[in-house]
Amino acid sequence: MNRTLPLESFWKNRGAKFGSHNDVEFLESFHSLDTEYQNYLAGSVLTDLSHRDKLIVTGKDHIEFLNNLLTHDVLSLKPGRGLRAMFLKPTAKILADMNVYRFQDSILLDLEVGLAPKVMSLFDRFLITEDVQFQDVSENSIHLAVTGDALNFFKSFFPKISIKELAPYEHLEMSSEKGNEILFRWDYPTAHTYHLLFPSSTVLSNLESVLEQAEIKGLKFIGNTVVETIRIENGILYYGKDITEEVSLPETGLDETSASDTKGCYPGQEVVARTRTYKGLQRKAVSIFCDRADLELGCKLYNKEGKEIGWVTSATYSFKYQKFLGLGYAIKGYFDLVTQIFIDPDLTIPATIVPLEKLLIQK
Repeated sequence: MNRTLPLESFWKNRGAKFGSHNDVEFLESFHSLDTEYQNYLAGSVLTDLSHRDKLIVTGKDHIEFLNNLLTHDVLSLKPGRGLRAMFLKPTAKILADMNVYRFQDSILLDLEVGLAPKVMSLFDRFLITEDVQFQDVSENSIHLAVTGDALNFFKSFFPKISIKELAPYEHLEMSSEKGNEILFRWDYPTAHTYHLLFPSSTVLSNLESVLEQAEIKGLKFIGNTVVETIRIENGILYYGKDITEEVSLPETGLDETSASDTKGCYPGQEVVARTRTYKGLQRKAVSIFCDRADLELGCKLYNKEGKEIGWVTSATYSFKYQKFLGLGYAIKGYFDLVTQIFIDPDLTIPATIVPLEKLLIQK
């Protein structure tokens, strides 16, 4: 394995199970899915997202460079603010999905596991004379996500900052002799989730001590298996599963929030604009409900005539809805209405397509 979690030993001592993706270790679980979900509902929980990739972009041209390539308006970002943006093919198919955080002299790109080398290679093709540098800090970063009152346990890392309600993607930075600690709000896997980013080489022992004290005071730890359930319940599309290079930005429905229609050109912009103007979508992301466990990744969707009309990209058992729940794509005529369909070609296993917008309203 190329990269293990900086807190691996700490989690092992608490009975954690681990998995790997793209040769990077991730925290899988501590207890049963049901137990961890109940802990999540109870309030204060923490999970480790240090498997995610991190890129720091610097240089006198770094803001303009990213603004010319990404779907959102990076140029208008002020330090302390952020956004979600995509990097597209000219066809508007999605090459990368990232969170963009602006600092005084740099930008931090927060990416799904394994994406940093790909993104650096893609960006490098567009570099001619621009002064732009990329630094992959994935291996030296601890990324923790906390919900409920769990943030209170980490105030010692931000003693000079009054922690207030942050807007989505807003962030605070605390510089010390041990490095820069960053607090940011990103509503993943659920609303009002706060994330903490630490340089692992300098704060590890101090952080472990804080985590030990927080655990004694009631903080619960959860793994990424239950995080996956929570994010599907919240209709969050995940790069590498629900979002791939075979899917266009308008098909995800994220063009309204992850792309600017005023910033000017970027790769794929004409296709995005044309699709918006003429409503030319042939397929779109949806949620799928089913009473049976047959709903799983890769399932095909069929109408009552047995015609294939879509497929499933993520699936879980939803404790919230007491049903099996999936995310996926359906063709035109099925993605904008609540529709009864089937998930087997013999038409024996019924399911229901619910437009993703309706799922989000129910949150």
